Amino acid sequence: MPLHLDHGPSNLAQVCRRFDSLAGNFKQASLRADDMEELQRQVERLQNELDHKVFRPLQKRAFEESAKCCTGDKPTREFHACLERAGQATAQAERGVTVELAEFSARVQRCAQSCADKAQSLVEAKGAEAATASMEKCMNTECGSHYIKELSSIGSKLVKQYKP
Repeated sequence: MPLHLDHGPSNLAQVCRRFDSLAGNFKQASLRADDMEELQRQVERLQNELDHKVFRPLQKRAFEESAKCCTGDKPTREFHACLERAGQATAQAERGVTVELAEFSARVQRCAQSCADKAQSLVEAKGAEAATASMEKCMNTECGSHYIKELSSIGSKLVKQYKP
């Protein structure tokens, strides 16, 4: 039976890549993007906050518990079950954060698409310059500002929910 630890650095790296992908989506979503740039900074701030307040303490606890599993003469099956239990909290937090960020990213992308659709409908009537200005305004006022506030709420919820 191969040894597989769900709380290893690879899964935490996946969560970090999800944050980076999310931040990249925000950067690409707008042309001028004052509020969208702030949203990206807030995503990066949340990444650091979750890393320090949630994931590092959970990882530390998981590794300490995993080390305890190695003491004594436990049968192999019991040893593996112990390792699995040691990493459950970290794995659960990683899954929860990933799901929450995916849902948040989808909402931001839908907002950006809505702004693009509105701008596209203006191209023929008012020209490309007016459409571009309309999209920038929409991205900043309707998407950026709103989702900065929402991200703060999501961050607080995630820290509260998963902080050890």
